[in-house]
Amino acid sequence: MEYIVLDLEWNQSNTGKEDAVEKLPFEIIEIGAIKLNKERVMVSEFNELIKPQVYHEMHKITSKLIHIQMQELERGRPFPEVGGDFVRWCGQEEHLFCTWGTLDLTELQRNMAYYDMPLLAPGPLPYLDVQKLFAIAYEERKIRRNLEYAIDYLHIEKDIPFHRAFSDAYYTAKILIRILEEHPEVVVNLSYDTFCPPKDRRDEIKAQFDTYVKYISREFKDKTEAFADKEVVSSKCYLCHRNLRKKIKWFSANGRHYYCVAYCEKHGYLKGKIRVRKAYDGGVAVMLVPEDIGNVVMQSGMAKEQRFLMHFHEPDMQMWELDNRSTIYQMPDRPCIAPEEFKKAEVCMDVFPEHLVNEVEIALIARADNHSRCYGMLNWGDSIDMGYTLQGRGGGKPVWSNNEYDYPHSCALMYARTGIRRFLDYLIVSAKHQMDVDVCHYSKNPLRIGGQWEHTAGHCKNGIMVCSHEWVEGVIDYYHFTGDERGLETAISIGDNILRLLDTPMYAKPGEANARETGWALRALVALYVETRDEKWLAKCEWIIDSFKIWEEEYGNWLAPYTDNTLIRVGFMISVAAGSVMRYYRVFPREDIKQMLIRAIDDIVENCTLDNGLFYYKELPSLSRNGNNTLLLESLAIAYELTGDKKYLEYGFKTFETNINNTGRAGVGSKKVIDDAVIVSGDSTKGFAQSFIPLVTYYKALGDTGLINNVKLY
Repeated sequence: MEYIVLDLEWNQSNTGKEDAVEKLPFEIIEIGAIKLNKERVMVSEFNELIKPQVYHEMHKITSKLIHIQMQELERGRPFPEVGGDFVRWCGQEEHLFCTWGTLDLTELQRNMAYYDMPLLAPGPLPYLDVQKLFAIAYEERKIRRNLEYAIDYLHIEKDIPFHRAFSDAYYTAKILIRILEEHPEVVVNLSYDTFCPPKDRRDEIKAQFDTYVKYISREFKDKTEAFADKEVVSSKCYLCHRNLRKKIKWFSANGRHYYCVAYCEKHGYLKGKIRVRKAYDGGVAVMLVPEDIGNVVMQSGMAKEQRFLMHFHEPDMQMWELDNRSTIYQMPDRPCIAPEEFKKAEVCMDVFPEHLVNEVEIALIARADNHSRCYGMLNWGDSIDMGYTLQGRGGGKPVWSNNEYDYPHSCALMYARTGIRRFLDYLIVSAKHQMDVDVCHYSKNPLRIGGQWEHTAGHCKNGIMVCSHEWVEGVIDYYHFTGDERGLETAISIGDNILRLLDTPMYAKPGEANARETGWALRALVALYVETRDEKWLAKCEWIIDSFKIWEEEYGNWLAPYTDNTLIRVGFMISVAAGSVMRYYRVFPREDIKQMLIRAIDDIVENCTLDNGLFYYKELPSLSRNGNNTLLLESLAIAYELTGDKKYLEYGFKTFETNINNTGRAGVGSKKVIDDAVIVSGDSTKGFAQSFIPLVTYYKALGDTGLINNVKLY
């Protein structure tokens, strides 16, 4: 390889540290270099003065040492031009930098960083410290001599003056040639310029030399964090590489250099040394993973988008002003469309009752607000489902709802009908969480890629993907409210995953899976067709409609398998299917679909109603307890929409009354920490997501018919 022998001269503030530029304490004013080819012959040289841009007065010591006047420097070119030419002069051939001492490459890169120039290397830069090699080759290895001493020692002719960049590079090259000729074995003692330290553990350097091992670690936030790292404070024998017990633990006299003494049974006492230096802070450090929180467990397939505001300001800007900027960034002003305009535009489901009832409006807002707040890098925008957790579905860990029942969509509709800003905020944070954490971005299993995980521990730990737990309307809403195309992209990826799942044996035979499964699939595919007008979504929509028709013909209604030999009615699951079929019907109205819907809802009314006015949970003696699932209310509202018959609405009085009257009021509960989550107690977001559309569509129908006056609200 080639050798680039380099020397620099630099200037500094003549009035002390208080006037020095922190990012550039030493400004390079001259670059001198010699290039040696593979045969160790001087083949090229570089020598140029640099016009100062920072310090326009020569430091008195610098002036005496190198005999350069400021007037001479003013005739030079700025550092970015000269530095760029120097790098180009070095060329593309493999080369090794060589210097006398350890400072030149650091200051060269510091100057390059100051002017936003590309650095010499992205990490530690290996080079030859000729001063150190001279000591190893000719004297005791710890002694460091000046350049003129080495020239005299080797009887090299002094044919040009010292203390200019080119002349010092020239003499350093002469010494290097002698070392390469007489003691080539010492050249293995590489040095490393650590202006750019390793970025992570994979890039750390461990270099083995004849008398020691050099370890260059990644950056740490501070010394406390560094000394908490087991690799940093370990003691190993450089010969046999055994971990050693320390006889004298790490200590320091100056806070920069730390020492220890360890003992190897085979090789005796060994000294350990840690040198701590401040890393160059030439930019902004951004922590993608929060500090001091322990472990953040990211399962395979997760993503996490992080957004940052970089605000450059004068140093005298007040903290309250910065706080305001931060708040505006996190919660920017957003234009708000009046609810009546949403209704008029018909861009979303009709959730705009003409007759508003205070008790109902209060209950709906309370349901929207009364969810747990869960904080943490992977948890913000999600909530814990205590029901599933207590059932043990998480194996002792909290079960995350994973936006079950499309919580973002309900928030979007709630925002559209009220104009209340926080419901938009709920939409945004939950949709972002869904897009990052609840969706599988990578898997070896094609049936998982792009799909949404069912509620589970760790958001996706040991999770499964089924059509009954994949939702797209909320992320489409997010796309429309924010303009972020990732929302639409995520919706399409979930839709593609649904198409793949529907081709599996689980869905091949109508009735083998419950009505909720293909019901939710149909809802997602219809939403995607309405959004994109892409015909690919329609084929499976029609296939699902046909499967429901076959299902009804074979079983008499949409019975669901519960055990190996049992088919039962599950009213809320049938209602999911009815709501989804109705969404298809609104786009493609057909009489056969209409009649199928009416028959399904008639079956619910006839067979799932209890004497007390509620609907049972499931059609089994052990499970036919009082149900309070609001999904059945949407079915009743659909039947009224299709027939105009008020009787359907009357069947839902008790369910509606129970839900509205028993809605708790939102408030801040207790805090607890579980793994990487801080959880402020409250209901799961599932409660609101499941109930909002059924409640508000039924509530609207009651208002339209005047039946709202027959409902007992308090």
